[in-house]
Amino acid sequence: METAREHIEAVRKKKFSIGGEANPLTEDLHQAVKNLSAELYAKDVHFLMELIQVPS
Repeated sequence: METAREHIEAVRKKKFSIGGEANPLTEDLHQAVKNLSAELYAKDVHFLMELIQVPS
């Protein structure tokens, strides 16, 4: 059975690419999320509508 530290290190490497090989898609994903959020919340009204939207 692995120790807690080994488990955390494994999760960091597998899930977040920390401490392991660099994932070439990380920068693309970062830019995609940045662009999506900029377009989605370009207007304050849109942000407020999303914030108060009631789930159906």
